[in-house]
Amino acid sequence: MSPPTRGQILLLDRAASVQFADERALTVRVIGVDEGSTVDGWVWLTLAVLGPDEARRLAPVRTVFVRRAALYRPPDPGLLRVPQRRRVPAAQRVEPVPQLLG
Repeated sequence: MSPPTRGQILLLDRAASVQFADERALTVRVIGVDEGSTVDGWVWLTLAVLGPDEARRLAPVRTVFVRRAALYRPPDPGLLRVPQRRRVPAAQRVEPVPQLLG
């Protein structure tokens, strides 16, 4: 992946840094990039954590040190969306028939 740029949305997981292992992976928006890193292949990023809702509201800002090669864009959320079950009005519901004991 090319170097991260301001405004880009990324997914940070264990590959980027051990602090994002297991269930702690985050979807973030890049606010700033510090290219003056002292470790080859790593970069300091200033990020806004994106909320889980569709509006993608911004949460607190964080600065993290991550592996540049492990940064990637999350899949399109539209592809992962599960269809919502349609609610059937009470008048149209079919009640289960009790089984008769024979």
